[in-house]
Amino acid sequence: MQATSLAEPPTEAAECEHELADRCGSKSRAQTGPFPHVVMPGLRIKSGGVPGIHGLQHGDMREGRGWVYIMTNRPNGTLYLGVTSDIVRRAWEHREGLVEGFTKRYGLTRLVYAERHEEIAAAIQRERTMKHWPRAWKVNLIVAQNPDWDDLYETLP
Repeated sequence: MQATSLAEPPTEAAECEHELADRCGSKSRAQTGPFPHVVMPGLRIKSGGVPGIHGLQHGDMREGRGWVYIMTNRPNGTLYLGVTSDIVRRAWEHREGLVEGFTKRYGLTRLVYAERHEEIAAAIQRERTMKHWPRAWKVNLIVAQNPDWDDLYETLP
């Protein structure tokens, strides 16, 4: 019997690259992803495309920038925490119910919190950290930036 050695654990950079590929729509994910109608690079949308919201198209976003965001259905309602490289597109997808899953099931169409990061890797790390926070911390974060729980979609850059 031949001895096998365990491979070294992946570096933080390798994990980050893998995470970026998963979250930003790599080719392999685009071909095998469970939601072929999701608007992401290489994927299709069932209704034909995202309209020019606020004059921005996907290509207008600077490469590498990321957003952490929170969606809800009403003040103090159900919360969904997510990360994206294109906040306008992603918020629109949630509002239109284009993605099957949690936000569509619970009607989470109101963008109540958005936090910009210069690097998508930083946004991904922030989202991972915030996912472990108690609900009260997330609510306090929303209230500090948006005390009336207004829908911030129309104020996006």
